[in-house]
Amino acid sequence: MQRMLTALSGLKGPIDKFLPIHPEDDRSARQYGRIFELLGHHMTGAFGQGGRCHALGILTTNWMLGHPIKRIIKARISWNRRKGISEDTATAIRKTLEDVEQIARFQAPRYLACYSDIMRHALELRGVPELGSQIPDLTLSLEFGVRGPVQLGLMALGLSRSATLAIAAAVTQQLETPDFKRIATNPAVLINAVKGLEIRTLRLGALIEAEVVALQVR
Repeated sequence: MQRMLTALSGLKGPIDKFLPIHPEDDRSARQYGRIFELLGHHMTGAFGQGGRCHALGILTTNWMLGHPIKRIIKARISWNRRKGISEDTATAIRKTLEDVEQIARFQAPRYLACYSDIMRHALELRGVPELGSQIPDLTLSLEFGVRGPVQLGLMALGLSRSATLAIAAAVTQQLETPDFKRIATNPAVLINAVKGLEIRTLRLGALIEAEVVALQVR
């Protein structure tokens, strides 16, 4: 941690290139790859070095944004092709699932939380503490692989990630603007929105439909 603080305090040029940012930001994949590389130099070998860090930046960002596993696997295959990396499809699938579980859901939340605290202190030392207040808390998005109050709220109600992603847009359409601020403290807001869904129009898979129906009759 002291090595990381020393490194951040000694950075030349704009420090905002190393700030944790919201995954919706167009720069996020590259930014997190850069942060993982910095972590590799000063704190842990969990994220590897060089291209590995940047590949994990893409994977971690896509995971937080709620991209389906199939899409994340395709992103890995596309990355490999661009970089001239030979890896068969079965291996790509297996390694993607391993990276989601071991990196996006375990190592990334662990080290990014620590890194964010160190970064806030470094920003105070630089005399720009207001930048530290802009660093988002990504813990839940990394743990569950979803983003925003609706998706996080649906998972808190017990839906799987797949079911959450399948109905989140439809549930959002059921809500009024004031409802979004009430989701965290009043689960009934989301439950009522789910009950208002016309299941047959959503064309859900059988397992996902069973999850949603169970929540509707709760």
